[in-house]
Amino acid sequence: MQVTCFIPNYNGAPFLAKILESLEGQSYKDFVVLLADDGSTDDSLKIAEGFLSRLPLEILPFPNGGIAQAWNRAFAQVKTPYFTLTHCDDELEPDYFAEMVALMDAFPQAALGHCPAKAIDARSRVFNSPQEAFKKKRFFQPGQYTRPLKEEYRLLQGGNYFCCPSVIYRTQLVQQVGYFNANLGLALDWEYWFRALLAGYSIAATDQVLFRYRRHGENASVKAGNDCSRFYEEHDLLVWAHQEGQNKGWVKEDEAVDLRLLAQTLLPEIALDLKTGNRAAADQKIKLLGQWLPAYSQGAPALALQGLCRLGKAGGSLLDLSIRGAVKLLSFF
Repeated sequence: MQVTCFIPNYNGAPFLAKILESLEGQSYKDFVVLLADDGSTDDSLKIAEGFLSRLPLEILPFPNGGIAQAWNRAFAQVKTPYFTLTHCDDELEPDYFAEMVALMDAFPQAALGHCPAKAIDARSRVFNSPQEAFKKKRFFQPGQYTRPLKEEYRLLQGGNYFCCPSVIYRTQLVQQVGYFNANLGLALDWEYWFRALLAGYSIAATDQVLFRYRRHGENASVKAGNDCSRFYEEHDLLVWAHQEGQNKGWVKEDEAVDLRLLAQTLLPEIALDLKTGNRAAADQKIKLLGQWLPAYSQGAPALALQGLCRLGKAGGSLLDLSIRGAVKLLSFF
């Protein structure tokens, strides 16, 4: 076998059959599936057992340990040249493995490869996602490619444009990079891309859309946004990446750390908080925004946010429409 598809699962019963069906429909058959159940209390195991006669599938039960521990288990379990860490609520296009293995074979110095994604809802319906359209237009080149390490590093400082579960890993090289950082929650993948580049390994990409990323209210990123843990991680990671880039000579010594990305992640969450009537959460995020980006603590941006907050749910809808419009406009350039 060439590829191990590692699926960490925790109470993924609502969508688990969908990812397993998409694996069953792959045009490339030289893979095995390891489903690592992270102490689920729902019907996940029963659903997975229904696929034992349909897929080269092994079910590995573990006590609950969180995202980093679940991902790091792959390093101990994988015996194939390549592996993936596929979310239990996403889906693969039929040619995902065929195209991603071909990508990695084309670039033997790449530690990992990735592709764009299309967004699907809780009913697996594809919908127009301005964020995915923007990422594909802004960050992906035509065809298959790798970038110079410094260029890729600088692009990643502007945001994590990888769809994490779309990534395929070259086992031999990522073992040199090491495990995922268990001290991180949602930024552990972004930090890993930086570390792969700092270790001297390139990252391959294709512009083919081979992955379907499910967006729904139970996403881990949505939950983390509610308590601001995601934003503190992103702030600290940007500071760390800036310093490591300076040490490597990829970032100028006199260059200040660029934290503008935090506005791109905080503003949509502020809009969501207002739309759902969570004014306290919105106020907390606005305070962080002003703390990290002084431009939002005074003047027109601060007054605009205060005005939107006073409008409550209507203000959240206005902010959301403004963000969507801006992202959609940027996706055309």
